[in-house]
Amino acid sequence: MEQGTPRLHGFLEQPDATTIQIPGEPDAYKNARHLIDYNSSSKDWTFESLEALETAVKKAIRNYDWRSLDKYKAKVNFFSMSWKQDEMDANAQEEFSMRSFMRGNRIRFADSLDPSSTPSEAYLRTTGWSTYVPVWYLYFRKVNFPLDSDIHGNWEWAGIYMGEKL
Repeated sequence: MEQGTPRLHGFLEQPDATTIQIPGEPDAYKNARHLIDYNSSSKDWTFESLEALETAVKKAIRNYDWRSLDKYKAKVNFFSMSWKQDEMDANAQEEFSMRSFMRGNRIRFADSLDPSSTPSEAYLRTTGWSTYVPVWYLYFRKVNFPLDSDIHGNWEWAGIYMGEKL
């Protein structure tokens, strides 16, 4: 990655980088941005197993520990959106703290992960976050970043889907 980093930076710095079309790479700008951001981040939010991540998140919710929840959220490309939105929508990538959503609310979580979970993605149904959209599915995914063997295959809390599943 270190050899390719200057090239990726050069690509991203081009004034027309967001509109460049590369055959076989439909989201070139997004993917390059993700690689640079991910490579330069601390990556200290990942967990060695899905079970460890699920346990930590549930404990934080149970204890109304918004600081821990903020710490567990992925620091690169974390999203919160409805099921119909695209992960890369500008308003899906906004930074926020769990504090404002936990204060005064009775947050609950399902005993087990959603049945639609797979070996690389998992969903935890939670309720009580707000009166407007009380149901949130916390989205966990396996980290696919072979450039860093320390975290490749770990798990991260990558986002929140708001509302009931479609």
